[in-house]
Amino acid sequence: MVSTARKGENEVQKYFEKRGYTVSRVSNRRGKHWDLEAVNDVGEILKIEVKTTKKKKFALVDLSDSQVVSSKDKTRIISLKADELWIVIDIKARKPKKPKLYRITRERFERLVSQFSEKISPKLMWKIDDRTAEKYAEKIESKRI
Repeated sequence: MVSTARKGENEVQKYFEKRGYTVSRVSNRRGKHWDLEAVNDVGEILKIEVKTTKKKKFALVDLSDSQVVSSKDKTRIISLKADELWIVIDIKARKPKKPKLYRITRERFERLVSQFSEKISPKLMWKIDDRTAEKYAEKIESKRI
């Protein structure tokens, strides 16, 4: 049985491979705090964190300390460790429907956390308000492969 997280990673991997990238799964490698690395034809590496949910509307799964750069006192997020954060929504969708893909670049994520720090809470994991995060997410159109 494939986990929800793995299904989301598979969708993002297919998206990049369809565009000519070579994709490696790195989430289990020591020192890697993201899920995938996509390498383009000139050798540039894109580090990708993938969050997946079964929900049908936009939802951002909590981020762990290992996935973000936080302040020294651990009271606020400063940035992502990955270059991009991908959110996969409605992973249980059946054909002809397909999961929805969203992307938040590191730069947009930094703007989100600096402008809306009051919407981010450091409990056991970092929780960012879904409606606020959705404003920074770029919806990616993708055809099912």
